[in-house]
Amino acid sequence: MTTKYYTANGLSPIEAMKNGFVTKEEYRGFLIGNVLKYINRFQYKDDALSDLYKCRRYVEYLIELEKNDNDE
Repeated sequence: MTTKYYTANGLSPIEAMKNGFVTKEEYRGFLIGNVLKYINRFQYKDDALSDLYKCRRYVEYLIELEKNDNDE
């Protein structure tokens, strides 16, 4: 689910990155950084599940990226 304010310019930041706004290596680093961020802080949050779901979302983006790399 993409929040409305992330698509104010017609494209979410994650979609822009997936579509070449940054290099593939930069995109991969962004994804890994977000996985690390959410997995490291979830236990300190009032809503731990929210951060775990966010972590899972970024892992899924990473899996998609790796699958696409292997298909090429």
